Amino acid sequence: NKLFADLPFGKQFGSLGNNEALYPAALAEFARVVLPGGLAVLLTSRENERFMRAILAPGLRPSAEEEQCASLSDAWAVEHRRSFRLFCKTDACIYMLRRTIAPAPGPREAAASAKVALAALMSLGCAKPGARMQRSSFAWLPG
Repeated sequence: NKLFADLPFGKQFGSLGNNEALYPAALAEFARVVLPGGLAVLLTSRENERFMRAILAPGLRPSAEEEQCASLSDAWAVEHRRSFRLFCKTDACIYMLRRTIAPAPGPREAAASAKVALAALMSLGCAKPGARMQRSSFAWLPG
């Protein structure tokens, strides 16, 4: 029960802004089809890192109402994330995600939770490209 995806980088196809809508929908669909315990390996550009860490980081839902909603950070556990140079010209990231037993959010629910998570990261000053996370819940980020 494995899934491999080369997500759009937002250069040749689409844009970084479009990825902010596409990625939550794609990850929600991946969570729907991958069984608990399954593995997803995702490749994307380093420019999408701030958004990926926002939608996959636990604990970025500030209100009690949002705590009741399923989120991508509940559906996926990040096992590894590595950055590397791809074809000597593009900085890329590869994510290894393990599917949890939490229910998969629907695409709209995932988009709403991603928007909240990105806003929370921005309020922490960590949503700018290249910003380093200081909170322990993001221990998977370095490396």
